[in-house]
Amino acid sequence: EMPRKDKRPHSAVLQDPDAQENEVKPKQDVPPPPPQDTGPTEAVILHPGSSTLHLGLASDLSPHSVPHYIAYRYNSSAGGKPQQPHGVPSVLTYGAELTPDLVIQRKAGLSSLRQALSEARERLDVVEPVKGEEEECALFNARTQPVSGQWDDTEEENVRWTDVSGSPKYVIGTDALYLAPDSGYRVFKPLRYGKLNVASDCPQSLMLNMLEDLWTKAIEDFLGIPRKEFKMYRVVLIVPDMIDRSMFKEFINILLLRMEFASALVHQESLCATYSAGLGIACVVNVGDERTHICCVEEGVSNPNTRYPLWPHPLLLAPPPFLE
Repeated sequence: EMPRKDKRPHSAVLQDPDAQENEVKPKQDVPPPPPQDTGPTEAVILHPGSSTLHLGLASDLSPHSVPHYIAYRYNSSAGGKPQQPHGVPSVLTYGAELTPDLVIQRKAGLSSLRQALSEARERLDVVEPVKGEEEECALFNARTQPVSGQWDDTEEENVRWTDVSGSPKYVIGTDALYLAPDSGYRVFKPLRYGKLNVASDCPQSLMLNMLEDLWTKAIEDFLGIPRKEFKMYRVVLIVPDMIDRSMFKEFINILLLRMEFASALVHQESLCATYSAGLGIACVVNVGDERTHICCVEEGVSNPNTRYPLWPHPLLLAPPPFLE
């Protein structure tokens, strides 16, 4: 069979011998440059507690510790100075009287200490104590007069009060605790026992606004980052192992929607403690200013079944199931 001829017209191509030298070679596939990473030096670490706020950059050797208090200027013409919210210490009366919460904490601590000493005696086979020593100790304490923590007028004059001559809208940290009684400011404590310090005259929305102002002011003053540059930074929020999910959601809204950080990462306190210590398995005892709880970490995971609060429960009446 004769092959079929191609009826399509052939086009003549004239090749220039110099064209091969001037011919542009196709570019090789070059991978695109990797996206520029902000790096750990541009990550802000926030660890809010009931009484102290720890903050710093990821590259800092140690964090800054700021008292977690904020004071707002109030209208003095409306009447007398309003009462301080629960949990706010006063410079002039700090330690003078024990609040009901402090009394419960002291009793719980003494009871736990007695139980620990008794168990230690039995375990170490220590000589039995003399009979009646507890009654004798209690009688001695009853006869002893406690030292009053009330300051006199001389000590009050030597206190360096916070300078509010510029009438700022609010002050935070140590400056909020050292305001003169007639300065025209009211001190607030946004968190108490790891929760929002909500009261009848301090609703949740007001406390969230206080946290936004407090965290913003702390980052600007201690880290030197202006508010308009927050969007260039990431933020790592360290939260307790036992936290209310609704409050956790509000914290994220403050950081991302209000303060406008680029992104947010949340870590639990127990995991951060084990990571910093280089341990994969540990039992973490978190002793805070107003709350104490324990949690077991195994292979970088916080076991929910091992989370147990020791306080604000007054007494540990029964051990948790995993300790039986």
